[in-house]
Amino acid sequence: MMDAQWEQRRSSFNHGWLKNRLIVGLMKCVRVARGQVEDQDSWRNLSCLVADWDQMREIAVSLVAFLRHRVSNPISPDQNDVLLLGRETSAFLLEVERRRWLACTHAAEKLLVIEEALASLDQQLQRIGASSLPLSSESRRRIEDCLVAARRLGENFSGLAVPRDFILG
Repeated sequence: MMDAQWEQRRSSFNHGWLKNRLIVGLMKCVRVARGQVEDQDSWRNLSCLVADWDQMREIAVSLVAFLRHRVSNPISPDQNDVLLLGRETSAFLLEVERRRWLACTHAAEKLLVIEEALASLDQQLQRIGASSLPLSSESRRRIEDCLVAARRLGENFSGLAVPRDFILG
């Protein structure tokens, strides 16, 4: 069941890394840069998160690619559904579900927003990687811009789901 695997990977990326690690790390660095808290490790931790981005970007890109595939293509029927309902009936029911999903969730439009948000976060993280950390007004602005981009991507990934790839559970 590809949809369950996708959902698990989406949650791991969005909640496990993006929201609970990157956004928290960026917020901490913003507070340090503003002089609101002291944390000697915040810049080093942020540097590690920026270094992790290459791997995390691959995960995000694969999630987006799967979503794009679901938006653009019919879903192949599960073998169990074919055995019980036949190939044509299974394909028809899955296509009805996919089109309902497209209409109700506006998945095609959300996909475009997610792709933009992902590109923006990628650009902002590259800028942070190129900046002189820890403290300058320019690096603080870059971190704040990155925080905005990360939050935008997280918000858009949060409500996202893909249609089921099977009819009978």
